[in-house]
Amino acid sequence: MNESSPHAWPQTASRKGQSPGTGKSQRATRALAACCLLLAILLPLASVYGLANRWPNALLAVLGNANLPHREATLAAAGSASLWVAAIVGMLPVALMSYALLIAYRIFSGFTAGDYFNRGVVDSLRRFAAAMFVAALACVLVPPLVGLIVTAGGSGPMSLSLSFGSQHLVLLLFAAVVWQMARVMAEAVAIAEENAQIV
Repeated sequence: MNESSPHAWPQTASRKGQSPGTGKSQRATRALAACCLLLAILLPLASVYGLANRWPNALLAVLGNANLPHREATLAAAGSASLWVAAIVGMLPVALMSYALLIAYRIFSGFTAGDYFNRGVVDSLRRFAAAMFVAALACVLVPPLVGLIVTAGGSGPMSLSLSFGSQHLVLLLFAAVVWQMARVMAEAVAIAEENAQIV
């Protein structure tokens, strides 16, 4: 007679080789995976195209987020080396977002193969949450850093301004929620593995 644990986890499709779900849910999961992959590719490409197509005026948007006065004059006074460094630093939030989307693509791709409930999924969720958290911080810190780089390369005084908006708070909160979900899933996986060893 098999022993049962009060913490027994339902034996659903949690491992590879088990049923991956209904056709409708499979199509939705594949669509989400494709969207994540597409956005992960398009976001950095669109940012690079925007910089190249409107160089160096494309940096004005970032300087606006840094709350710098006389943005056009500040940009005109900066040296070319400072502008290139500012452009590379300004790409950091987009690169982090793209990395997070690639992790999400791997998670959803695993779901389509029936890989729902294991330590690999938990680790991927943690990496996704960490990437989103760092991306949110980068969205806050990169604009003032770009402003500091541009003003440092000019003839005027250096300027540093920091702003924090509701969109940054939402990203940070979302990352915290996903991280906590990963912690709960890790505990559930540990319980399921313990129950699987009980005969």
